[in-house]
Amino acid sequence: MKKIFQLKFSFTLLSHIFKAIFYNYHKDKGHLIQRFLKDPKIIIDVGAHAGQFSKMVSRIYNNKVNIIAIEPGTYARSILRLSIFFNRFKNIFVIPMAVSD
Repeated sequence: MKKIFQLKFSFTLLSHIFKAIFYNYHKDKGHLIQRFLKDPKIIIDVGAHAGQFSKMVSRIYNNKVNIIAIEPGTYARSILRLSIFFNRFKNIFVIPMAVSD
């Protein structure tokens, strides 16, 4: 199979990895998620990118909900997997495919 995208080292990549691991964007929106999703078992994050939504939901529900993070992009998915690893999330599962109609 032909390689379509090859990941190259850059300071931008390091910056994205750092932000994905340490920043918690949207944490102030967690109360809205809890209002609509009382006791979810599975949440699907379509287009997970670097996993900010997945991380937020995992923290809100104290790792008691399984999260399926769908991300087809190699660059974003590599950052997502590093973020999951370094934040020690055991309930986020990455699917390397796209969702379409």
